[in-house]
Amino acid sequence: MTDFHHMIKEKTIVTTPARPKVSILIPVYNTAKYLDACMKSVREQTLKDIEIIAVNDASPDNAAEVLAKYAALDPRIKVVTHEKNGGILAARISGIKAATGEFIICLDADDTLNKDIARAAYAKARKTGADMVHFQFDVRLGNGKKTPFARKVEKDLRPAKESFLGEKVFEAAFIDRKYRWNICGKMIAHDVFRKAAEALPPGYYIMAEDFCFYTLMSFYSKHYEPLNKKGYNYVLNIGVSAYTVADRQGFERSCSVFTAMNAVRGFLEKNGVFEKYEKAFRLQEGLLLGDLLGRWYHRVLPADREYCFDFMLKNYDPLAITAAMADTFTAPCEMEDAAAGIGNANGFFAPSAPQAAGKCAVIGGAENAADILNRQIAAAAKNNGFTVIPMPEAAPSISSAIRQLVKELRSNAIDTVIIPENNLSTDLIWILLSLKVANFRTIVIPAGSSRGAYRSTIGRNSGNFLSLRFADAVASYSQSEAEFYRFCGIRSCVIPVSEVIGIKRDAEAKNIVCFGEAGNLAASLMALGAAAKLNARKVFDGELVFISTAIPEESERRLNEWKNSLNMGGKVRFVDLFSAGVDAELAKAAAVIEAGDDETTAKLKFFSGMNIVNGNPANTDMDTLADRTASALRGEYTAETAVSTASWQSVTDVMSQPQPETTPGAGYIFARYQSDAEVSLLYERYAIVPPRDGDTFHSLYAFFDKQLARFFPAGSRKRHILFAGLRCIMRKLFRKG
Repeated sequence: MTDFHHMIKEKTIVTTPARPKVSILIPVYNTAKYLDACMKSVREQTLKDIEIIAVNDASPDNAAEVLAKYAALDPRIKVVTHEKNGGILAARISGIKAATGEFIICLDADDTLNKDIARAAYAKARKTGADMVHFQFDVRLGNGKKTPFARKVEKDLRPAKESFLGEKVFEAAFIDRKYRWNICGKMIAHDVFRKAAEALPPGYYIMAEDFCFYTLMSFYSKHYEPLNKKGYNYVLNIGVSAYTVADRQGFERSCSVFTAMNAVRGFLEKNGVFEKYEKAFRLQEGLLLGDLLGRWYHRVLPADREYCFDFMLKNYDPLAITAAMADTFTAPCEMEDAAAGIGNANGFFAPSAPQAAGKCAVIGGAENAADILNRQIAAAAKNNGFTVIPMPEAAPSISSAIRQLVKELRSNAIDTVIIPENNLSTDLIWILLSLKVANFRTIVIPAGSSRGAYRSTIGRNSGNFLSLRFADAVASYSQSEAEFYRFCGIRSCVIPVSEVIGIKRDAEAKNIVCFGEAGNLAASLMALGAAAKLNARKVFDGELVFISTAIPEESERRLNEWKNSLNMGGKVRFVDLFSAGVDAELAKAAAVIEAGDDETTAKLKFFSGMNIVNGNPANTDMDTLADRTASALRGEYTAETAVSTASWQSVTDVMSQPQPETTPGAGYIFARYQSDAEVSLLYERYAIVPPRDGDTFHSLYAFFDKQLARFFPAGSRKRHILFAGLRCIMRKLFRKG
């Protein structure tokens, strides 16, 4: 970083012999057209005992000429010139060095002061003994209009409602947020400015410079006073921080926020108070990183995203950045785009080399858990010496939960983390990225198969699928699923069954459970047809219960359409595989239809005493399935009862395997998931009308969709916003029905 403390060439035009009461400090860069109004507002101050220090920060316009003109007119004006642009904070520091007043008021060159504010603020300071007086803002747009947004900004910038003494000056802003850390809009003692300038590390400060410098000043300030008087006229949408499309160089300038955050952290550590204020620092860090990530997502060209993401990781704490992403990108479409934009970040997320797993931990896994998977995880942890660590739930933000998790893992000297996606309180990708940058290796147990759209929103499903390439391995529910991941170049193994969960069947059990991926529409329709045949033959008079990880809305809609035509209305239900009610549903089952070789195969082996009927369309038909199910209902069909009790060592052994090469053609799968446009065209039209209403509105929707596509192309951000609103409205309407 460049040291701007030693690059300033000062040109004193006029000085005043006596110490002025107030110095008004004005950094100037490319704002010559606003200087007339700015200079008029300070020259006309009712408090005449002032000095005006204008710092020309190597402005490329005619600012030097304008400043020279005013310096010749008013002996109170002093001009300081930078030979090289150093940013607004460097300009303020050189202005502080040149200032001689008791107090300093900072003013941006594109803003103005009310003519009586210096007098009023100085009088308040003298009356109360304050070394900091905070006055009110008048916020308007560049055209002078007062909009609701301008009023909101004005409200955010207003002074606190009370005075503060000692360390409360710092804590009221840094922790309690009772007032903002903006430097403008305050009159602060010269001595406080000087101490903060001396404590500031050299560096290039252009983003978050107010947060950085004011944090230091508030630490040294001993008396804060509010002044309920408008004094600062702030113009929106003019400053250098306005959002514009950025190239790589422009984004790197935005990353100067890292300099500000490092300076604040270093200052707190040097004064021995970082641990005391870490929680507040992390919160502010998340806000500033969220703003930077927003620029990366919205203002960086897609071709430059990977480079810019890599730049962030190399120049700041990678864990802080990936954790902040969890709080920033919460919309499904954003998550998918962010996952695609990360790329491989110049090798940062390259697969780990084959190496035996060290000390292992699993997230979740209570022996008395309501869901089956966590009981299996608890048994695996007990049998294999894994550490069980719960995902923090009470953290104030997702990023805080991630940090707590990483801290817990490090304190237990964990090497490899087994992550059941179902146990996470956030989306899988942010956990994987954060653990990756924190140097943990990861084995993921997906919430469901990658071969269907289980989520109510396709963006979240595809985003989580994309995130698996950041994992070191995937533990699958079946051999075919493991083969799929290996096809895509991801290490994979099959989860063994380490404990049999015995469920006692009710004496009155008469339901049929279709235990499997209801997204396999062919198998599900076949099970529905077989149940309808048995119902017509009076062999079956219970309910058909579909238990699955999640059911795509289109599959649910089609099944609901067919149940009515097959006279099965009121006899079909859907249950989440991971809900606490699965045990009760199985206890009521007289027969279980397995939907085929998918992620549920291993789960079926968790139970003993069940009559399991294979319902894979590849090796049976509806009549055969109906006959087999009838035999099971009569107790004549006996399923294989052998249950594996293999150690979960096979799961951790996968880390020693070399990363499989991606099979030609697998790239198409990733490209398909990465394409918002294609995903929208395939799935979006099925996400608005609730599944229970079937296909009724599809024709009408298709007409409107064709018209809207002219103005809201598939994959565009406007389209995502529009459809989010439409879904919300439609769900509220149909919920009433």
